[in-house]
Amino acid sequence: MPRIAPQHANDPWRPLCSWPDDCLVQWGGKGVVLSESGSYGTAFFEAFPNDGSGGFLRGEGKTVEEAEADCFSQWQRQHACHTTGGHRWTRALRLKPRDDPRGDGAGTGSHSRRGRRRGARVHTYTNGGCFCLKCGAFATAMTEVVELGAWKAPLSVSDLETIADGGLRQEPWERRDPVRWAKYRRRLALRAKLHGLKLPDPNHPAHALAPDADPFEDDAFRTACREAVVRFYAKEHLRLRDEANAQGLGITGLFDGLHLASFHRDAVSMGLLPAE
Repeated sequence: MPRIAPQHANDPWRPLCSWPDDCLVQWGGKGVVLSESGSYGTAFFEAFPNDGSGGFLRGEGKTVEEAEADCFSQWQRQHACHTTGGHRWTRALRLKPRDDPRGDGAGTGSHSRRGRRRGARVHTYTNGGCFCLKCGAFATAMTEVVELGAWKAPLSVSDLETIADGGLRQEPWERRDPVRWAKYRRRLALRAKLHGLKLPDPNHPAHALAPDADPFEDDAFRTACREAVVRFYAKEHLRLRDEANAQGLGITGLFDGLHLASFHRDAVSMGLLPAE
């Protein structure tokens, strides 16, 4: 039996597949997926194997049972790859090409049937995340590529959402790679302090996460972090909105817009900004 995420302690449903005992799993019947092409609802099943096969798996389906079967088939494929020759990791994720009506395509695309150029699309991860060229597994398999002066970079919307969600406190799932996550949290905390974001001490005993706590429920630490981020947003909202608008209509810009709208609502309710 795999390790069940704590939010499912009272859920009568249990996984049906033969997962490894040290694999953490969680699921839901009404997930929403957002992408560049639109959004859709689905049941989902997520697994975090600890056997070297991959770092994170997600299956989808009409029911949780279908989603688990989808997820389990991914684990079987990646586990087989890991145990028969090993993964071949790359930092570069090959994205599906999209039409380039200008025809410049960066010189590396293929031609579509309409005669328009399809530009090659590659997203290179610098945070250590890698993809297997053989089976598609994703995991932290290489060291991070750190940009010089990155510690001075302004806090992004993604950074603020991580902080507001209590991301500077050690979480149970960090035991998969505690050194890496401790370094990430420390760097983000120093950047927050550098830019004047006053946050509660995550190491204070009053802010410790109870072993049986629901990781999706707010507690005193998350509430304090959220309030601090909203106060910071009230001072920096013009810059943050300009940066989000510069992202365009892609998925990153979409999520940044959703987070900013949430921060803005809280800032207005706290009397930090006028209602629009």
